Amino acid sequence: MKKLVDKESSFVSIEPNLDLEEFNQRSQDALLMDNKEFASKRNEYYPYNPVKLKIKNEEVTLQMNYCTDPLCKWYGTEQAIMDGLTRDKKKFTLNGSGKKKNIKCHDFPIDSREAPMVGNTSIIYSNWGIATEIKRLIDISSFADEVYLFHKDTCEFKNVKPNKKNIVDKEKKIGKKNGGLFYADEQECNSIKYRCIKCGKYCTVTSNDYDYHLKEDDKKEILRIMDNIITRKAVRGAVATHKIGTQQYYDKIKLFYEKCLQFLEKHETQTFKKKQFDELWLTTDKLDFTPNFQRDNGHGGEYYKINKAKFKTHVINTIDNKSNYVFRSDVAYDFDCDPFEVLEEIKAMFEYKLDPYQRKHGKYNFKNYEGKDNSENETSEAEEELIEEDDDDEDDNPEVDKLENITNSIVKGIVYHRGLYVNPTYTSIAHFWLLNRMIKYNKLNICCDNDNSLKNAITRIFKDRILNKNVNVFATKLNKKIKLKDARKMARSLEYTAKKEIAVINEMNELPKGFRVSPYDYYIEQMMKEIEKGIYHYDPLTGLPKKVIQREHIKPSVEGSRKIFCLNDISYLNKEEIAKLYYKVSDVPLSGYHTELRFNINLLEKGKYSSRKEGLQYQHAPKNIRYVHYLLTIYRVYHNFCKFVGKEENIEGVDTKLTPAMRLGIANVKYELEDILNC
Repeated sequence: MKKLVDKESSFVSIEPNLDLEEFNQRSQDALLMDNKEFASKRNEYYPYNPVKLKIKNEEVTLQMNYCTDPLCKWYGTEQAIMDGLTRDKKKFTLNGSGKKKNIKCHDFPIDSREAPMVGNTSIIYSNWGIATEIKRLIDISSFADEVYLFHKDTCEFKNVKPNKKNIVDKEKKIGKKNGGLFYADEQECNSIKYRCIKCGKYCTVTSNDYDYHLKEDDKKEILRIMDNIITRKAVRGAVATHKIGTQQYYDKIKLFYEKCLQFLEKHETQTFKKKQFDELWLTTDKLDFTPNFQRDNGHGGEYYKINKAKFKTHVINTIDNKSNYVFRSDVAYDFDCDPFEVLEEIKAMFEYKLDPYQRKHGKYNFKNYEGKDNSENETSEAEEELIEEDDDDEDDNPEVDKLENITNSIVKGIVYHRGLYVNPTYTSIAHFWLLNRMIKYNKLNICCDNDNSLKNAITRIFKDRILNKNVNVFATKLNKKIKLKDARKMARSLEYTAKKEIAVINEMNELPKGFRVSPYDYYIEQMMKEIEKGIYHYDPLTGLPKKVIQREHIKPSVEGSRKIFCLNDISYLNKEEIAKLYYKVSDVPLSGYHTELRFNINLLEKGKYSSRKEGLQYQHAPKNIRYVHYLLTIYRVYHNFCKFVGKEENIEGVDTKLTPAMRLGIANVKYELEDILNC
């Protein structure tokens, strides 16, 4: 009886961060000031001004702009006026100009012994934009309240809704004696008309809104389509096999997506509310894919004038290392927004005169529509970090009209896709904010790449738990200069050498079987030797950690040599405890899941070179990113609840295969696709 949430039925609301007085002041200043003066006047207000988010009956306050270095004295604290600072009385000051704008921590007196000051600079983001991104991620995976009126206001049964038990069969008169209340007639337009027997009220409902409207033939067809998707059959092939239209094929995917949301609400959301995890090891990373080019009607001439761009779209995934359970999968793309409506709001609120962190729509990445061809060699890691920092910023040239740049970007984007790209940092912050609300835990360890957007998001969301030493954040840095073939040879050689050394140690000490040195003990001992060299640079005055040192991981990896480092302070642990934490840092489970997505969902496959070697070709790339989100959710449910993952586990003397949900402890059985459809 429910539909997916739309703009009118959303139960998430944001209190506007722009009152009438400020709006009138903007109107006056826009006529008298240039862009730089207009934005500078609001620099002290918007970075630290909180936004109120209301989710149903719960009110939440969001303010994400503060120091993001867990080793800094001012980490996680709000802006305040302090006595004794050298240059200014405020903790943070705005630094840089244009797209280099950030907040910088101030120094503290020399005689202070509280904590070191690392002089960290943190990128500023729009609190309003973060709130809208959280709202978007909640809306696309939620159902609206019931919208159908099955009775008149005077009917004594106005709170009763149709179900399988209270519908009367007119011909056989089945159900009337059992308190049947509704007649149901199937219509030609794929809908059902209900009539209340008591008050005579008619109500027509489309078949997509009720699970029991699906006939057995429809269910079998949907299940066959889902099997085709999971087994990587292309859209054209599936359409030809089932002899249905393309739109009908996508409608079936949307219907199964809705069933997956209902299944998750029952078996995931409700279970997580009751379950408390003692310790979790999570790995998070971004998966990139390139959508296809789409020429919309009426844009033929414009399409050929614009350089063909390779739009790179990001997906943020988080997985549990032990159970391989995928907690969330979010696409950094707003496919529900109307770009021209966004443009009108930008004009009405004079946001084109503001910096991105001061805007309501600061999360949108207009730079993606520049028409650059990214099909050549991949950028270096340093270039990627530079691009990541400057993702959401405008041109530094004051002579360039920002409004014209935004307008041109939106027009170019409409030629290719409906919707707007989102800066992945905003999606990452919303991703972890929702994840932190979803699960209850005592201890949490998070591993990510050396990616600024992920590190910024994690240190902002988990700041309270990091300060309480309940959350540890680890980053890995892979040496991409070594070719994969050489890296695998090196890993096999190191593993062979380690086995020989272990055998020599066991032979020299003549230890019995139960006391022999295992590979785990060997690597832990080697890691302790590495840690003895130091994991932090220490402040000479306070003796507390000031800067992280990147250390080589001892255990060989088929991906090549990698360095690991902890972003927060774990110096209170002994060397063995630190070595065990470092040893567990691994992105293998998530890399395996990404490989599954690439292999099993043809819309996410990597580009292939044509016979002419004219750059990467994306034959199966999606034209509508909305359906990528649908398929990611469907495959996440299939992976977690319907697929055996990992080795067999011995439970009560019986070797048993387990799904990720069973390993995590939120399911007892393996589910089938039919169970999801009948949920």
